[in-house]
Amino acid sequence: MATDKRIIRTQRAIRQAFELLIAQHPLSEITVKRLTDTAGINRKTFYLHYDSIDNLLDAYVTEISNHLVAILKERPFDDVIQEQNGYFFDHLISLFNHHYAFARTILSNDDYSQFTQRITRNVTDQLADILANTYHFSAQDAAIIAHFLTNNTLSILQLSRRKPGLIGQDQLRNYVIRLNKSGLSSFI
Repeated sequence: MATDKRIIRTQRAIRQAFELLIAQHPLSEITVKRLTDTAGINRKTFYLHYDSIDNLLDAYVTEISNHLVAILKERPFDDVIQEQNGYFFDHLISLFNHHYAFARTILSNDDYSQFTQRITRNVTDQLADILANTYHFSAQDAAIIAHFLTNNTLSILQLSRRKPGLIGQDQLRNYVIRLNKSGLSSFI
């Protein structure tokens, strides 16, 4: 069943307004009224889609987590990790570029660190399962390796977002690939 175009349009307006607002205001200043005024919709329409600003943030966390896990599951993980071409990193950067303001804010603004942590936990848990199934690691090894890979990648991305110009995207990509591959290589 196709989703009504009005629903799609309204959700897009809400998300665009939210991404604009988080780039300009602390989370505590983003209210439903401010968001709906920016989106050009009324509050009742917002509440048809979300219960609160936190509920909207939860939707982002779920969407981004699911998207990242889908990337990890798109191809055999051994292929993803063994490639020098940065398959996962390129998809991650593409996702962050698509939601640039949101990604930049959650990576660099401490107001949003709880949401970054939730995305990290969701992806880490799924990655641990993938590692355990692919390489037959113990649950402990899989959890530790998944934590390392996820947090290593995210930490380097955070560094690049917090200190623009410190490192170019190609160099950043090479660091992530090299560090993740060398970290995993001692286990496989």
